[in-house]
Amino acid sequence: MSKKRRKRPESDGGSRSDGGSRSGGDSRSGGDSRSEGLGRAEWAVAILLTLLAVLFHFRFLTHAGALWRDEVNTAEFAAMPSLHELFSSLRYDGFPPLAALLVRGWMAVGLGAGDPGLRLFGLAVGIACLGALW
Repeated sequence: MSKKRRKRPESDGGSRSDGGSRSGGDSRSGGDSRSEGLGRAEWAVAILLTLLAVLFHFRFLTHAGALWRDEVNTAEFAAMPSLHELFSSLRYDGFPPLAALLVRGWMAVGLGAGDPGLRLFGLAVGIACLGALW
């Protein structure tokens, strides 16, 4: 079983209808380098935007004020003595339990339960979200 290949139409000696002649090579070569240039530009813009987002994350880390009420509430739920207490108290909170569990794990590892440690947790989550977008 053989596949037949279609032949490209042969050029008429390099003459064109507009009187010019083509120099050898594929007529799409200019388009390929143009799309390659666009691809590089897209990557450059994506990398610059990502670096800008990381810069904003670090800026927020270093210039954020005290924790907000919902952040303190999540930290308090995460610091409860047992998971049973945490889950039984969640009916008084409108925030998903996953956040409290992640903060609980963060504090259990010893990365910080105070304002700076929780801000660092926010930075790690933000950077992880950027990584997931890539």
